[in-house]
Amino acid sequence: MNKSAIPLFLLLFCLCADISAQPIHSLKDWVKTRRTDIKGYDHPSLKRWHLVFEDNFDGTQIDTSKWYTCTGGWKRNHANKPHYYKDENIVLGNGIVHLVVKREPGVHKGWFADEDNGKGGWRDHLFDYTSAIIETKVKYDHGYIEARCKMPAGPGFWPGFWMFGDGGEIDIFEINSAKPKKHYITVHSWPDNGLHKQYATSWRSSESFSDDFHVFSLEWDDWKLVFRVDGITRRVDYRYRTPDGKMVEDITQYDPATAIENPIFPTGAQCIKLNLAIPAENSTFMRMPTDKTPFPSSMDVDYFRIYLKEIPK
Repeated sequence: MNKSAIPLFLLLFCLCADISAQPIHSLKDWVKTRRTDIKGYDHPSLKRWHLVFEDNFDGTQIDTSKWYTCTGGWKRNHANKPHYYKDENIVLGNGIVHLVVKREPGVHKGWFADEDNGKGGWRDHLFDYTSAIIETKVKYDHGYIEARCKMPAGPGFWPGFWMFGDGGEIDIFEINSAKPKKHYITVHSWPDNGLHKQYATSWRSSESFSDDFHVFSLEWDDWKLVFRVDGITRRVDYRYRTPDGKMVEDITQYDPATAIENPIFPTGAQCIKLNLAIPAENSTFMRMPTDKTPFPSSMDVDYFRIYLKEIPK
């Protein structure tokens, strides 16, 4: 998850092969975040959605029928990261899952991407911290996704609620715990050709996200991504726009002969992750922990839910 916003220029193309290619535009042309543009999306109604995944974390152990934990999934413990994910750091109590981070140096197997002729490999590595991650076993390519979370406080913590898979990544939130009032949202494209593209934005809350729980959500359909905090829209990304620059809200405004597609709008299925990380020493997003960073700490999750639109009868 790289979180520095940089200027990127992308080739926008038409959907139909017989229409000439569109000129190069800044990716910023695609994302509209002004309140006058997006406030109509506040406080969505879920009457036409049905709940397909829910975890209220009421037990004493994480439900492994729903989640991969630190030892599941693919190459979670990279040797270029200072933290090692451990199942023991996933702690449930009083209906909350605590993703705990500790200053706990130890030798564990780490993934080195440059071994074996570039194919990667595992070997023993010293990690300075331990932490935790959970990841849905099912992937989704649309839906209404939300989690109620509280962030850790102190420099050097990197909590995230994000999606990854099939050539894309959606960061519903990332928080630099040294700036706990600031919420970062980023959409990435990870194409097979390796030409990574991203668009990052942020906004500042009047209160710290480490003081109390807040509901972070993403509404994802064929036309747009809508990011909200406590029901208030903070960003909208559109999949299509018209040649004169108007964003396509739904099928009634869509003309396949002229519509121009956002080059990084996600269309493939992605798993959903909640994790607490520690930044690497060379991170441009945030600094490492200091002697004032409180250990142990945790990112706390009250509930997690996924809704899908009802199937028409």
